[in-house]
Amino acid sequence: MRTSLFIIICLLAVKLANAQKLPAVQILPVRAPANVKVDGKAEEWGEMKAYNKATSIAYTVANDESNLYLIAKITDTEIASKVIRGGITLGVNLESKKNTKDAPSVTFPKYENEKQVLIIPTRPMRTDSFVMIRNTMISERLKDIGVSELQGLPNGLISLYNDMGIKAAARFDADMNFIYELAVPLKYLGLNVADKKKFNYNVKLTGIMANGGQVHTLNGRDDVLMFTSASGQVLGLGRNDPRNMELNYPTDFWGTYTLIK
Repeated sequence: MRTSLFIIICLLAVKLANAQKLPAVQILPVRAPANVKVDGKAEEWGEMKAYNKATSIAYTVANDESNLYLIAKITDTEIASKVIRGGITLGVNLESKKNTKDAPSVTFPKYENEKQVLIIPTRPMRTDSFVMIRNTMISERLKDIGVSELQGLPNGLISLYNDMGIKAAARFDADMNFIYELAVPLKYLGLNVADKKKFNYNVKLTGIMANGGQVHTLNGRDDVLMFTSASGQVLGLGRNDPRNMELNYPTDFWGTYTLIK
């Protein structure tokens, strides 16, 4: 038991050390591999290009002739739960501004306000059966993508299985790392690979508050918080501390990117 615990601690230390070597924001553009497939498996991407401490995700932004991609690898199971409950929003601002108002954006997963927000247990188990159960729940319940201000498309929800070329996938790998992939056709973002102009992108982990959720103190106790959906359904309880605020409220960062041919 002590040996196993020591090995786990060493592995976590190695992961943390590797993450700290990466820049907080991706520096250079990346050409998407020819064999890219949006399936929640990131083998073709290799090592992520940045690790952002504000959101606790390692990520890569990339492009090919047709699409802009966001790939994220999340080792913190609580952050993975935050993404599953509230989604990641990728926003693009073409006007050299760091402002998401009226900017094209895509969110996955996205839920209707009155639907129950999916919560994945965060026990640090890594058995094959546990991973399979979590991934089955994800495939059954993460069905919609939110789109806003995309050129030629109305705002709202679209099916994960749409015919517009917007693709998304998420799943846990064998080590319980949460892998997230998103592909958005450049034409919907007002981008063209022939245009070398830089643009700003925003990556936001929205948390359950973005889906109309609310936070309450539990029976007047200031040390315990209760999280509810927009309809008042109880989603969970948590301590009143900065970590719970991080998990339930939006966290985001900005980067700059130039499409690569």
